[in-house]
Amino acid sequence: MKFNLKAINVQTIIDVFNGLDLKVRFGIMGIGILSFVILDYALIMQFQIRAMDKMNGEIKQLGEDIERVKADKQRITQIKQGLEGTRTQFKAVADKIRSLADVPMVLEEISTVATASRVTLDVLNPSKEGQEHAFTIGEAKYYFLPVVINAHSGYHMFGKFLNELESANLLFIIKDLRMDNSGKEGSVNLAIGATLKVLLVDKAGGG
Repeated sequence: MKFNLKAINVQTIIDVFNGLDLKVRFGIMGIGILSFVILDYALIMQFQIRAMDKMNGEIKQLGEDIERVKADKQRITQIKQGLEGTRTQFKAVADKIRSLADVPMVLEEISTVATASRVTLDVLNPSKEGQEHAFTIGEAKYYFLPVVINAHSGYHMFGKFLNELESANLLFIIKDLRMDNSGKEGSVNLAIGATLKVLLVDKAGGG
């Protein structure tokens, strides 16, 4: 039997469908419903897959951002610790820089440390004329004051004397160190000469 496609309309389709066996009709309906479900599922899944792909990308980006923030926080913490350490070191050094007005106390401290280290000071002479300008920070001017030392002691005792001075509230460099063992034969005492260039500050900037 030939069908004229032009003559087929909705009613003809319905009549043909109603004329089919019941099982065939249910089969066609089942196939139609299944096809609709599959198509609907495919469309939904397509949108979900796209949404999941986008979400995965966002999650990955978020993870990278979190790791970057963690790394930045760690660097900031390290920088803070470094600055804190530098600040502590700077304060420790700054505390050792005495004022120009403290010269008598500086000399007394040197003498006290020498006595405690069993170093006999023959000469302890600050040279105001030899005072050198070191640098200026703001209104504060820093100077090196030469303090000439002539002493008698053993080698290790004088080393202890210098170590104790470094541990005290005093910042200095040692210049022109001389040691002479020309005394009595077998003597452990040395004739020692040195210049301590003590760093002092004039915060008033008066020089």
